[in-house]
Amino acid sequence: MKNTKRILVTGAAGSIGSAFILKALEKNFSILGIDNFSNSHEKTIEAITSLYPDRFIFEELDISKRGEGLTSLLKRFQPGAILHLASLKSVAKSDEFSTLYWRNNLLGTINLIDSMSHTECKKILFSSSAAVYDQKSHNPISEDSHLDALSTYGKTKIAIEKLLTRLSQLNKIKAVILRYFNVIGTYKLNQLETKGDGSLISNIQNVIQEKEKTLEIYGNTFQTKDGTAERDFVHIADVIEVNFKAIEFLNGVATCSVFNVGTGTATSVLKMVATFEEVIGRKIGVQIKRPRDNELPSSCANIEKAKNELKWTPSKSLSQMCEDSCRIR
Repeated sequence: MKNTKRILVTGAAGSIGSAFILKALEKNFSILGIDNFSNSHEKTIEAITSLYPDRFIFEELDISKRGEGLTSLLKRFQPGAILHLASLKSVAKSDEFSTLYWRNNLLGTINLIDSMSHTECKKILFSSSAAVYDQKSHNPISEDSHLDALSTYGKTKIAIEKLLTRLSQLNKIKAVILRYFNVIGTYKLNQLETKGDGSLISNIQNVIQEKEKTLEIYGNTFQTKDGTAERDFVHIADVIEVNFKAIEFLNGVATCSVFNVGTGTATSVLKMVATFEEVIGRKIGVQIKRPRDNELPSSCANIEKAKNELKWTPSKSLSQMCEDSCRIR
């Protein structure tokens, strides 16, 4: 494939985007990064540029706004593949600002694919989410489980997945879809705090950094080991590794393939809190609140497909995830 060492990354200033870019530059890739800084910081890009001024190009651009800028960038850079990470990602806010989420997530993807159609680049790696799955899905959740998102965020991801799948069937593109579960931790320079998304880890960090006095835990009467909700957490370093495996896989994929990205282990909120307490050496104050509407008691990924087809296995422990998450400033 032409330009196999040239990758365009949308959402370049985000936690996953910037971590991937750092690793890619270490591997001697050339990277074009795009971001509009809607939930990220310019300092992240400045740090990367200072380290790799020759092989990293950045353009501040909002891909949800149609224009010639994106197509021109692709034509000039000529990437061999695109890693599409740009997305508004707050599940809670997505229902409050549903139009904004549809415009940013879906329309942004449509514009990106339209720009691809004017170039030789036909390969795209898309970051989806476990939020696409039906709440009735049984653990461990496999890729062929029923899709039926409750949140607007999850619905935008399903719509994009369907778009990529159909275009792949028409031989317009080749795509790999990675459904991330709960990504935590940091990678090297990737220690700058992204704008809060209301996630468990973000909320724990706020308490550790004394921005909040206590951690609100929503529900402690679920049918789980300790009564609190359970989720599948995966270290960002493992996520970056699976992205490289998926890019290699793209070279041989016929149409569109989907993979879960997690650890296959469900960790409860209280277990996560206890692990953070071990790492920081002090207690974290908690306050039990009523469960949020449609709160899922437990969710974890079946990652056998990624293990078998991508030859990827996560390696980081829960303690490592928590320790690295404490490095975020």
